[in-house]
Amino acid sequence: MRIESMKITKNAILSRNLAVVVDKSLVICLPGKPSGALECLGFVVGAIPHCVEVTPGSADELLKSKAAEGSRTPQRFATE
Repeated sequence: MRIESMKITKNAILSRNLAVVVDKSLVICLPGKPSGALECLGFVVGAIPHCVEVTPGSADELLKSKAAEGSRTPQRFATE
């Protein structure tokens, strides 16, 4: 994410690049500026399905658990 961002702005070197799984949620730190957040999400969106696959518990289990918690059922990735 940082490498691609550096092609757009030299200030990207100051960005915190972090993605972590907390419980059953993938948390990706994105820039605070909306346009920067969209750009950076575009750089990593292709890796999200892989992360879901290798994270303990299958994607189907995650969808079922979110639905059981009363959360809005997450939509499948737009890249599928």
